[in-house]
Amino acid sequence: MKKTGLIIKKIKLSAILLCVSFAVFAACSTGNNAWVGGGLYAPDALEGLGFYDRLNDETYSVINELPFVKTEDAAESYFSMDSHTAAYSNLRRMINNGQVINRNAIRTDEMLNYFSYSIPDSGETFSSVAKLTVAPWNSENYFLSVGVRTRKTTIERYSQGNNFVFLIDVSGSMSGENRLGLVKKSFLMLLDNLNETDKISIVTYANGVRTICSGVNAGNRSALEKKINALVASGGTNGAGGIQAAYAAAERNFIPGGNNRVLIATDGDFNVGLSSVDELKEFIQEKAETGVYLTCLGYGMGNYRDDMLETLARNGNGNFAYIDSLSEAKKVLVDEMDNALCVVAKDVKSEITFNEDVVDSYRLIGYENKTITKEDFENELTDAGELGSNTTAMVCYEIKLKQGAYPESVASIRIKYKDPLTEENLEYSKSFVGIYSDIAQAGEDHRFAAAVVEFSLVIRNSAYMANASLRNVIETLDSLGCCSTNEYKAEFKELVVKVSKSDLIEKRE
Repeated sequence: MKKTGLIIKKIKLSAILLCVSFAVFAACSTGNNAWVGGGLYAPDALEGLGFYDRLNDETYSVINELPFVKTEDAAESYFSMDSHTAAYSNLRRMINNGQVINRNAIRTDEMLNYFSYSIPDSGETFSSVAKLTVAPWNSENYFLSVGVRTRKTTIERYSQGNNFVFLIDVSGSMSGENRLGLVKKSFLMLLDNLNETDKISIVTYANGVRTICSGVNAGNRSALEKKINALVASGGTNGAGGIQAAYAAAERNFIPGGNNRVLIATDGDFNVGLSSVDELKEFIQEKAETGVYLTCLGYGMGNYRDDMLETLARNGNGNFAYIDSLSEAKKVLVDEMDNALCVVAKDVKSEITFNEDVVDSYRLIGYENKTITKEDFENELTDAGELGSNTTAMVCYEIKLKQGAYPESVASIRIKYKDPLTEENLEYSKSFVGIYSDIAQAGEDHRFAAAVVEFSLVIRNSAYMANASLRNVIETLDSLGCCSTNEYKAEFKELVVKVSKSDLIEKRE
């Protein structure tokens, strides 16, 4: 009888702990986070909060939309910039597969930055433009888009050559043509576009880790092709061991003044070795100090660990793309190879300063997991994102003006970064004047960005969506010439139409 009573007490205690854990998770997922300099959430508040999507067997970091911040409390907004695009192609895969859209998979900045924009190239490392209009989804507020562009160069700017390590997940979860089969085709396409003297290493991991080859010239294409095509998927996923071996290969063949990089292709399911986001973050931050860059390429669905790959890229001097098709592999590794693999600005930190006489409050749209503090922005040692050659990025805000204020001289931008070869600390700044217009007169870049933002508000079932609708988004896209001339923007319009005819939007509880 005593034993039965003890068991009942244990069950009650377990139930209480489970309820407490759920309450803590619910509080975190509804935005009850600590405030930091700049009025935005600290990125550490998001670490370790993996959200498991039971329906699709996938895991995402919790994304809390950022709130409005009063300029009298913090006139500056700080965040790290990068060239991640994974969220958009992953979202495309969900829509095309008829999968209910997980709101934590929606990183609006990565959706915006998947596309290119016609920002004039000043010839300097950075160029920027801005536009302000009434917000299409809320006539009481304004929508600010800030477009940033990096200068165009080529992968050959690394005059000493390229040292690439292909780190390939060959565990059982990667079996299939849309996983390992697609990985093989992706790397073979990349090989066709490298210089013959570039160094290639291939490391694989499953239960164990194998270094297939180390420092082989890319000109030995047939030999490398045989090694890649011979790979088969089976066993567990010793991702930690694979990463260790890949960085060891990169360091063994390190080219001073060259482009040294690990390219990891995986579904992110690390079930051997490191398996938590926090462990992985600490581990990869140490590797980021080696001078070796990281490209994370996500593949597959079901068992897909988006949170792991995003953590790797954000903390390992890396970028992150999700490869859902051969055409996406071509976009990332061939058409935009210099963008993905040729860094022109390292540790890029941005500050948007709002005019307190004009702006009452502002809300950064996206970049939820990339916000930093004022102290981090000013600290030259702070690790931040990397931007590649000829990259365009779009930063968007929703703004409330002070009563009676005219929308003029609303904001300015300041970017701190390092030259990737010399490590010299550099800075770019610009004030935006005369940027307000009626949205009908705004350029296509601004209106397209507004459509992407409005779409993300709708599919997130956002608390800030106001009058946002898919019908409004489609009408905007129908009015834009770029949705006819640009294949990726045309595809985006098709995806919006698909969602409008389906029931893929997750219901808010």
